[in-house]
Amino acid sequence: MKGTDSNPGFSVIPKGEKTCVWMDAGLVNFKLCDLDFQCDKCPFNRAMEASYGSKALNGGETAPVLHERFESAVPSGLWRFRLDTSLYMNAFHTWIRPMGMRNVRIGLDDFVVSMLGGVDRVVLPNVGKQVKRGSPVAEVLQGKRVFSVLAPVTGKVTGVNRRLLKYPGLLVQEPIIGGYLCEIEASDLDQALRVCKTGKALLRWYYHEIEWVERRVTEALDMDRSVLGETAFDGGTVAPFSEILPDPVYRDVVSGLLGTADKND
Repeated sequence: MKGTDSNPGFSVIPKGEKTCVWMDAGLVNFKLCDLDFQCDKCPFNRAMEASYGSKALNGGETAPVLHERFESAVPSGLWRFRLDTSLYMNAFHTWIRPMGMRNVRIGLDDFVVSMLGGVDRVVLPNVGKQVKRGSPVAEVLQGKRVFSVLAPVTGKVTGVNRRLLKYPGLLVQEPIIGGYLCEIEASDLDQALRVCKTGKALLRWYYHEIEWVERRVTEALDMDRSVLGETAFDGGTVAPFSEILPDPVYRDVVSGLLGTADKND
């Protein structure tokens, strides 16, 4: 692994062009608009306001979203994920955002959901359900594939993101904000946070995760350009992992990241 670009962020919007209000607020790092910036007609805007409230657009306190680029032996188009180093991330790629003394919001990170490429259904826990750290708390369905999501804390589910039941694609589009999974009153918050990564330690951990996935991808495909396509190596559009990897390998990679299968390092 060669490391990161020396520039901590990069712009994908030409200078002077209008941008999404949620980009301006610092809550998302990139969002295209196909509604001519008519926010009152935008379902994404409604979901964001429901999650953060309109005060987030007026200087309210919000967690910054940091941009990172990773250099990789795998075509760069396969490594495009958003990263928020202010979150607490555990080894199952589920994040924790404290919402009070004991209440937390949890969700999947963009690294995993960017590999999914698409989601058909999200199964959420019932409100009031007792969950245990390291045990299944939700399921992500993709065709005939079912991936279990492990809880990063122990406690009682106090709320779920019901928008995911109707719009499961939110999990992929905005996993850190509008696509969160549920809220939990944690009984082990201090212990749970101690085993999580954040800040620079989180960046270093992601490098190891990328290297592990790279090994699986290169072993499975032998870096065959006929499989990935010539344009992929030139930075062009590439298919999601679910399409380019053999199904057993793809399932093992995603399950390994989610902590529901062994990682053979």
